Amino acid sequence: MDLVTGAVGSLASKLLHLLGEEYKLQTTGLTKQVQSLSAELESIRAFLHKVGNVPWYRLDEQIKVWAREVRDKCYDLEDVFDSFLVHLEDPETADPSRLKRAMHKMGDLFAKGKARHDIANDIEDIMKQLVEVAARRNRYKIDDSIETKPSSTTSDPRLPALYKKPSELVGIDEPRDALIQMLSVGGQEKKIISIVGSGGLGKTTLAKAVYDKLININGRFDCWAFVPVGQNPDQRKILRDILIDLLKPTNAINALVNTRFSLGDLMELDEKQLIDELREQLQGKRYFIVVDDIWERSMWRTVDLAFVDGNCGSRLLTTTRKSEVSKEIGEVYKLHELSDNNSKKLFHSITFGGEEKHPCSDELDKVSNTIIKKCGGLPLAIVTIAEVLARKPIEEWSNVYNSIGFGPDDNKVEDMKKILSFSYYDLPSHLRTCLLYLSTSPEEQFIEKRELILRWIAEGFIHEERGKASFDVGDNYIHELVDRNLVIPVEDKRSGILQGCRVHDMLLRLIRQLSTEENFAVALGKDERSSVEQSKIRRLALLMLTKETNYKDMPRLRSFNATICFTELIPPVCSFKVLRVLVLEYCIGMEGYPIKHIAKLLHLRYIGLSHTPVRKLPKEIGHLKFLQTLLLDDTGIKELPSSVRLLKQLMCLRVDEKTRVPDWIGEMTSLVELEMYHEVLPDLVIRETPPVQKQEMHSGADNKCSIRRFVKELGNLRNLRVLKTGLHLQDQGQGREFLESLSKLHKMQDVSILLPAAFLEMDMGTEPRFALSSLRTLELLNLQFSKLPAWMNGECLPNLCKLKVLLTDADEQDVGNLGTLRQLRDLTLVITRYHRLKLTVCGCGGFDSLIFLHGGPLQFVPETMPRLENIIFSITVFELRDAKISFDFGLENLSSLQCLTVGLDCADASPEEVEEAEAAIRHAVDTHPNHPSLLVKRSNEDKMGPVDADSRIFSRKMYKMLQDSTLNEQIKKLNDQIDVQNNCNSTLYNQAQEMAHTIPQGHPSIAKIQWTSVYVVEMVVLRKQLVDTFQTINDTSDPDQLVYFTSTVLI
Repeated sequence: MDLVTGAVGSLASKLLHLLGEEYKLQTTGLTKQVQSLSAELESIRAFLHKVGNVPWYRLDEQIKVWAREVRDKCYDLEDVFDSFLVHLEDPETADPSRLKRAMHKMGDLFAKGKARHDIANDIEDIMKQLVEVAARRNRYKIDDSIETKPSSTTSDPRLPALYKKPSELVGIDEPRDALIQMLSVGGQEKKIISIVGSGGLGKTTLAKAVYDKLININGRFDCWAFVPVGQNPDQRKILRDILIDLLKPTNAINALVNTRFSLGDLMELDEKQLIDELREQLQGKRYFIVVDDIWERSMWRTVDLAFVDGNCGSRLLTTTRKSEVSKEIGEVYKLHELSDNNSKKLFHSITFGGEEKHPCSDELDKVSNTIIKKCGGLPLAIVTIAEVLARKPIEEWSNVYNSIGFGPDDNKVEDMKKILSFSYYDLPSHLRTCLLYLSTSPEEQFIEKRELILRWIAEGFIHEERGKASFDVGDNYIHELVDRNLVIPVEDKRSGILQGCRVHDMLLRLIRQLSTEENFAVALGKDERSSVEQSKIRRLALLMLTKETNYKDMPRLRSFNATICFTELIPPVCSFKVLRVLVLEYCIGMEGYPIKHIAKLLHLRYIGLSHTPVRKLPKEIGHLKFLQTLLLDDTGIKELPSSVRLLKQLMCLRVDEKTRVPDWIGEMTSLVELEMYHEVLPDLVIRETPPVQKQEMHSGADNKCSIRRFVKELGNLRNLRVLKTGLHLQDQGQGREFLESLSKLHKMQDVSILLPAAFLEMDMGTEPRFALSSLRTLELLNLQFSKLPAWMNGECLPNLCKLKVLLTDADEQDVGNLGTLRQLRDLTLVITRYHRLKLTVCGCGGFDSLIFLHGGPLQFVPETMPRLENIIFSITVFELRDAKISFDFGLENLSSLQCLTVGLDCADASPEEVEEAEAAIRHAVDTHPNHPSLLVKRSNEDKMGPVDADSRIFSRKMYKMLQDSTLNEQIKKLNDQIDVQNNCNSTLYNQAQEMAHTIPQGHPSIAKIQWTSVYVVEMVVLRKQLVDTFQTINDTSDPDQLVYFTSTVLI
């Protein structure tokens, strides 16, 4: 019933909004009505808060009916207020005529006057209905019907977990032995371990298995106790139960002194007396106590006072569903779902009495595997479903499973629902609403974090708190759901940043049922139908629809979500007049769908059209004054309507690389997230492109102007947190301008500049210095810095988790500066200088959090990168051997190394050198104490071959000349060197001529460019032809084309 509380809360905030100065209702007859309504709603809200804290199975049916009536009236009233706000925010007229603008304003005044009159009538009608509802509350004495505490006759469905036979346990041995090992490690001081995991995962069963094994080892402990806690615990009872359990005759003989209290006396002791008695009994004893199912930190702090530490080797084991609780208690052991193999064993042990008794049948295996997969490794779900199916004929299993709800038809299923719902009812009201919203997600679907927060904001579930923006509040909500193990977190494996979440199938079933019962949302799969009356549906999700529905008459629909559906089966959205959220993702056949009508849905806050071929937006989309989110990635839209600039509340805009960047993006100052690309085509390619294709391409000059404007105006977007784009910066001045704009965005968290057609080398002598304390991700693959920027350190970027950077040169001090980034978990470091083939990581600490490293090889010394697990190295064998650098990288000094991937470039190296390199790397891995996995990927094996010493010496001289030269200087030096070459190879010349006329659009990395330029001596071509070709490319003013030709032709 908590959804009612949420509806009232959302309505209350709107009432305050209407009473504000902005709408000046004080001058109308509405003020008293709105104030009276606000007072009535506050009274209802207080009462419903009590109702919301009582689980559904303990609520009187009369209360349920009454609360649903309140909820529906509140929703209706919210629709009235939303419509009123829309009328007051009429779209701006685009007509430049003064007379027409004046006429529009006059019409606007009349419309607003009529809107005030209409809302007064609507409020009066709904007030009468609410008064009648409130009267029934008093008449039927509903307040007296609320049972705030469980009755004494209610049994705890978790109790059976304490009495399972060892033979019934599957997959318990490994976690049990791991926990016993953890408890055994350490000295004589008291040690506490907390098992954490979601409901139904088997925490109690595991704790009892550990307990049973340890107390049966003679002499291990002097005394022991196992005490369940649960929600809303009586702390005196917990302390008393521990004391009683310790005093049982089955405990160690004479382990405890005789207590001076009888059982009756214990019942009268207060908390302090019980704590004192426990401390006296445990003093000087080696005890083992399990405290099961802790929900609150405050409760643990009190109980822990009784566990005296006498340096006797005492141990405590706790279980909880909340990560925040487990972290405070002690060392954390996270319990995971059963493996697929153990899930099958458990399922078959119940349905057939054992794995060996499982009948061999492909059809049966298919049905069983489907059911087991749906249970998602959750032991409670597997046991519950298996026990239901064990009583049914095998041929009925599929139908029986599909029909299993969470109703009272089966006690086992009802018990499972209760266990899963404990976590739900422990949530505060705002989080219950947010969790139920996930019921509209497809099964096993990844739910992107930022999209979910934006939907919550659009629905009105999140409001700004003092000192916190709504987006930050939503971020806290998701982390709290993760900490409570109600959703499965999905993190970036490298950086550890939370990307989103998934909902366990069994929990999804529960919240879908609760959501339907409360008329909060309806989610329908392929052939499903809902029992909810169409006209009352508020939120509808159509998931992988295959048949046409009759869901068309839904005047109160606030959220519509269609995922993987044919659009001819989707009802037209134009009839959903109060729609706030519209999601059409991965939908097929949009050609005939009336998408243009979305501009008439003036309540819209969120439009998600990702991966649906829309092609074009209506030009009137600027009328949607309340629109906050517009997702258009992978839609094929080539240009945004200019009216988008009128969307002053827009927080998130995503388009793809096909969409032209508008001139006015700097005006969108409310943007929190921007994903937008700049497609820049090199002038040379445009010139060589056939005329027909040219018409389909953006003008290179226009795009360069667009980039220049974008870079300059980027600094205006002061609320921006996420920027994902591709930029081909033209010169160092533009590069500095980009960095200066970036330095103004103090709220920025994630910057990803994807690798464009080319990149710009930045001289770091002119860089701006700045600090972005909120920045977590920085991927600057469009810039190659001459040296590590001074601001890339732990002081300026204290929260940076992920960094991708290209450097021309670096030294050990630069690596040391990167080591000060204490939160850095993922580093991609590319250094293009030939003499920096292997840098030494200093042993003075740093890189405390680094887990993933990608780039050229480094030399590791002891006590560096203590958490580094995964390395990807790119090695050019010839270069290392030519520079007389060994293949010993000091891997033995990386204590946490788990995985090594090495890319071996074999070009110009002899087969013997390649084998020597790979053998050295394999030896280092084989002798590493962790025995990390190794993957070696060879490239350019066809280019292996013996290289004579004279050629290598000449190549080295050539490289030294080219190393620090400008491009024009390189041309001159190449020209001079070719003059002294007497050998001419006509085959290579012909190949060079061919390549000169077919320059590809893509460019290789700078590292490859410089390394391959070394081999000019092997690329003997006619002097005049080569220089002419160079000069032709150089005339295009595109230095990247010149460098590309230098490297590719001369290789």
